Amino acid sequence: MQSNQQSDRISDRMEKLLLFFSNGITPESSLDEFRRTPLFNILILLGFTFFLIFGVVTISSGNTLFGIGEIGVATTLFATFILTRNKPVPRWASSTVLLVFYFAFLFLGVTGGPDGNGYLWMYTFPAAAMFLTGPKIGTIWSLSLVAFLFGITSALQGATHVISYDNSHFLRIAGSYTLVVLFTAATDVVLIYSFVKIREIQVRLETTIAELNESREELQQQAIHDGLTGVFNRRFFNQTITTWTIQAQRHHSHTALLMIDVDNFKKYNDRFGHLKGDMVLKTVAETIQGVLRRESDMVFRFGGEEFTVLLTKTTDETTRKITESILHSIRRCNIPHPDSATGTVSVSIGVAEWDPTVESIFTEDFIEIADSAMYDAKMAGRARIIYRSCDLTGDDHRKTTAIVSID
Repeated sequence: MQSNQQSDRISDRMEKLLLFFSNGITPESSLDEFRRTPLFNILILLGFTFFLIFGVVTISSGNTLFGIGEIGVATTLFATFILTRNKPVPRWASSTVLLVFYFAFLFLGVTGGPDGNGYLWMYTFPAAAMFLTGPKIGTIWSLSLVAFLFGITSALQGATHVISYDNSHFLRIAGSYTLVVLFTAATDVVLIYSFVKIREIQVRLETTIAELNESREELQQQAIHDGLTGVFNRRFFNQTITTWTIQAQRHHSHTALLMIDVDNFKKYNDRFGHLKGDMVLKTVAETIQGVLRRESDMVFRFGGEEFTVLLTKTTDETTRKITESILHSIRRCNIPHPDSATGTVSVSIGVAEWDPTVESIFTEDFIEIADSAMYDAKMAGRARIIYRSCDLTGDDHRKTTAIVSID
C-alpha cells in the first residue's frame, strides 16, 4: 500500500513538472509546438540557472565585469521565460534567446571569460541555434559565431581583455566546432524528419480510425435495417420489443403493437413479378414511415410482406388515429391489384393495445395477440383493422375492442 502511494506521489510530481514545462500547450496545438515548447522552457531555465550561478561566483572572485555580464544574460532569459508563460512560444522569444546566447558566447570567446576557457561555451550554441531556427539557419548562425570570434580576436589582438589564439589552437577549435555544427545539423534534420513522419503516420492513423468508425456505423446500420425497404429488420425488432416490454412495465407506459400484412401479396407477385412486388413493399414501408411522426415510433419489416409498428407512450385514441391513417394512406397510393377486392393494394392490420397498469404480459403474448388480430382481419375480408386489448384474464388471451374496415 505504501509503495503504491509513493508511486502515485512520484507520478503526480512528474505530471506537474511536465505541465510546468508545457505551458500554452493544448490538444489543438501543432506537433511542432509539442516538440518546441517544453525544450524551449528547459533551455531558458538551464541557461538562467548556469549564468546566474556563474555570475555570482565570478563577482565573488573579483571579476565584476564578467559577473555583471553573466547576471545580465540570466536576467534576460528569466524575463523571456516569464513573458512566454501560459501561451505558445512566440517568434520574438526564440530570436531573443538566440541573440542573448550568441552575444554571450561571443563575449566569452573573445575575452576568454574569468578562467580563459570561455570559448568552450561555444560548443553548446549549435544545439540551441538549430533547435530555435532550424538546421539551415542554425548552421549559418553557428558558423558565423566562430568566424566572428576569430575575426574579432585577430583585429583586436593585444587589446585588454581580448584572448590571443595561436594558429594551432585556432585550427583545433575551428575544426572541432565545425564537426559539432555539422553533427548537430544532421541530428536536427533527422529529428525534424522523424517528427514529420510521425505526424504523417498520426494523420493516416486518424484517417484510418475515422474510416473504420464510419464503416462500423454503416455495418451497424446494415445489421439493424432491412436491405430492401430500409426500415428496421426482424432481428432488431426481436431486440427492441423485449426492451420496450420491460420499460413499459417499469414506467407503466401504454404501448401498442401493430402487425401489418399486405393483402394477397403472393397473387400480386405471381401476376406482376417479384421486381414489382419489391416496389410495392418499398412503397408500403415508406407510407407507414411517413405516417409515424414521433421518433419513438418505429416500423420493422417482420418478414416477407409483413410489417410491425411499435407505439410507445401512446393512448387508445392516438393508436387508432395512427393505425387508420396507415390503412387509408396505403389505399390512397392506388397501386393496381386486380386480385384484390378493393382493386388496389391494401393491408390488414392487427393491433394489440396494452396498458401495463392493468395487465402484465410477456413479449410472446404481446406479439401473439397482435398477430392473431391481424390474421382474423384477413379472415374477415381483409383491408381492415382489428383492435384487441392485452387481456389475459380470459381463456383465449384476447379481447376484441373494435373493428375498422377500409370502406
